[in-house]
Amino acid sequence: MSWGLQWLGLEPGADEREIKRAYAQLLRRTRPDEDPEGFQRLHAAYRDALAAVAHESDSSAPMRSMQTPQYGAAIEPLDVTAVAQRIAEQAAALGARELDAWLQALPELWSLDDKPRIGLAVFSTIATCELRLAPSVFDCLSLCFGWDDLNSPLWQEDVEWVRRRCEQAWLLSADGEQALARRYIAQTDGMLMPEGSVLRSMRQPRPRWRNRLTALVPGRAAEAVGLLSALEYWYTRQTPPGLDADQVAFWARFGIRPRLHTLYNGARVCLAGLVLGLICTWGVVSSWPLPPSEGGWFSGPQKAVVIILGATLFGPLIWAAGVSWRALVHWQLAWQPSSPMPRLLWRLVVPLLVLISIAVVWLGLHWTDGMPCGALSVTWLISALTLHLAWARRMQRQDTPSQGNPGDALSLLGATVLLVPAWGAALLCWWMDLRDDRA
Repeated sequence: MSWGLQWLGLEPGADEREIKRAYAQLLRRTRPDEDPEGFQRLHAAYRDALAAVAHESDSSAPMRSMQTPQYGAAIEPLDVTAVAQRIAEQAAALGARELDAWLQALPELWSLDDKPRIGLAVFSTIATCELRLAPSVFDCLSLCFGWDDLNSPLWQEDVEWVRRRCEQAWLLSADGEQALARRYIAQTDGMLMPEGSVLRSMRQPRPRWRNRLTALVPGRAAEAVGLLSALEYWYTRQTPPGLDADQVAFWARFGIRPRLHTLYNGARVCLAGLVLGLICTWGVVSSWPLPPSEGGWFSGPQKAVVIILGATLFGPLIWAAGVSWRALVHWQLAWQPSSPMPRLLWRLVVPLLVLISIAVVWLGLHWTDGMPCGALSVTWLISALTLHLAWARRMQRQDTPSQGNPGDALSLLGATVLLVPAWGAALLCWWMDLRDDRA
């Protein structure tokens, strides 16, 4: 008779169900945290009893020895790899609560000697296969096998890396679509389609020219950067499971090099200007021949060229002016240059802009008969921008953010209604900033 059956108090003809029932009853009195040695003996007896039943049910196997072996002599070696594979399959199929209940009922994990080895094998299996595991499921496994414990043989960096890889694979699966969409909304305040064009293009190889055309669509580059942020790509810069490495590298450049956004914005504006120029060309051809302009400045062909060039270059010039102004503001709000000449120019930008606006008004009054509406419009715009720049520099000097400040609206209103007070206010802010800089 098997010594395990005797230990459990069962008869020689007991089946597997009776063995498990007896083991469960004795397990209530022998807890692993209270009596580790007694639990080990109980678990060894349970394993020996199951092995005895398996040998008796196999008719082709030889008869087991009727001698009572010593403790642990009849225990067969545990296939740790098979158990780890089975646990990994259940983790990929079950939720956190179902997996926790299943792990507690798994007999192979009741041994304090086998459980650490099984945990390491499970971790190795998950790291190799990159399973699609939700964060709650991975945390359930980590809590069960103690991967986050201080005495764990695993490096915490490796555990965090495997957790992130499994989470990325889960987010890119059908089960994690909603979680990925919520993360994307938190990153960009925009909606993410489950199979949007950017996500679909990242899953499969595509030629570079198709990516460039896709990047010309407004918002696609920002969508790609937000998607990579939702996948926590920037922590390790490694391609998430299921995505193409070349595609991820292409779209990741927009997050690493912000100037690419400006470059593609310029390409969009140029394409829009080209389309507008073609439309104007079609209109000019349809209205040919054109009459000369009033005053005789342009003949018919010259007038056609001016119309087409104006329609083509209007958008790109406005965009270039806006980019240049933003660059100028960024340069003015940055710290002072160290070399003498750029530093002098950095200090004289505000008065130079005031002189330019005054010069525009003077030229408009001398070259235009009547009211110089065009010159005044340009002067109002330059004055508003100049006062805004001077005010922003002054607020930064006082460590006060200028965005959303009532001074912005007041500067625009003052520059639009009263030119001279706007110039004076800009020069006053500039002089106070210069005085603080010298002090």
